[in-house]
Amino acid sequence: MSREFKILLSLLRQYLTRENPLPEIGEYSVNWPHLLQIANHHRVSPLLYGILKSDESVPTDVKQQLQRLFYGLTAKNTRSMFELTRVCAQLEKADILSIPFKGFVFLDQLYGDIGLRPCADMDIYIEPGQVRPAVGQLQQLGYSSHLLRDVPDVDVVTKFYTLELSNPHNGFLFDLHWEVTDGYVSHLYSRQELQSATRPFEFAGFTVPVFRDDITLALIVLHGAKGSWSYLSAMLDLAVFFRRFPRIDYDSVVKRMEHRGVLRMMTVGAAIVEHFFHAPVPLSIKDHIDGKAKSLAMDIVNRMRSNPPAQPPTRWRKVTFNLQLRNRWTEKMRYLLFKTKPKKVDMRGGNATAGWNRLERIVMRGQ
Repeated sequence: MSREFKILLSLLRQYLTRENPLPEIGEYSVNWPHLLQIANHHRVSPLLYGILKSDESVPTDVKQQLQRLFYGLTAKNTRSMFELTRVCAQLEKADILSIPFKGFVFLDQLYGDIGLRPCADMDIYIEPGQVRPAVGQLQQLGYSSHLLRDVPDVDVVTKFYTLELSNPHNGFLFDLHWEVTDGYVSHLYSRQELQSATRPFEFAGFTVPVFRDDITLALIVLHGAKGSWSYLSAMLDLAVFFRRFPRIDYDSVVKRMEHRGVLRMMTVGAAIVEHFFHAPVPLSIKDHIDGKAKSLAMDIVNRMRSNPPAQPPTRWRKVTFNLQLRNRWTEKMRYLLFKTKPKKVDMRGGNATAGWNRLERIVMRGQ
């Protein structure tokens, strides 16, 4: 493990638990460009500003660089946050249920600070039957979709998972979702559950419905696993969740993911969190960390330690890893089928071949 990677982990541990002492950075000859390169790769640079701004052993130019990054990101994310509330308010006036999730909602729920992570777009869950009116409302606000230019019938779009819309005037991007896992994991929560499993959340002075904490945990896990647990930011999200929500019903989340055959996604992430951050893992999850989960976790740990900042896995390595994260063969087949089908912006990719259609029928019979 490089000295800079080790220091970065120590700093992130200190963020998790203030009782942890800061590493004695002044005692080392730190390669600051290399440390910042690693932090940028793992999407945790903004966190460093709050941790290091009062450390006199950190060079002034490094602090200034982190300060510019933090405040610039805070300003950008604040604009995006108010745009999110504007869109949610517009949908609410039209009597359309909209539930923002991921992105800024995660940041506010977990960290209480939206300046700690860049967010490329904004995600909103809506009911499938409300896709057409929701698109209409967004179009009134200046949003459009490349997909709808080719296929103007909005009802056809509902055969997919999400629809991306952009606003050329302000540069904002929105993803409308009517399946929160985008087919990556099928039916982890039913639509009926998603509609009722919400709670009010104060967000930028505007009260919005957000998903229940157990659903938020599942989404954090799926987000990290979808990226092959390649980034410290995803691991930190999971560690922060464990600390902030120690008393949620972890057993129910474990049982649900175990039933769907994807519990290994969570146990691998938990094993890495425990190794890198020394964070406590809920017993109901820890008891399910089997040998396969430990093996996959150590593969990731060793890759990060041996060559930081490690490059993200190749496309085929991601597919192989994702198959290993699934405990059941039916879910493995579902994932392969999902990879062959067109996604939100891949309308011209065509449907699965006859062979994959046959595979789909086999998987559905074995459900």
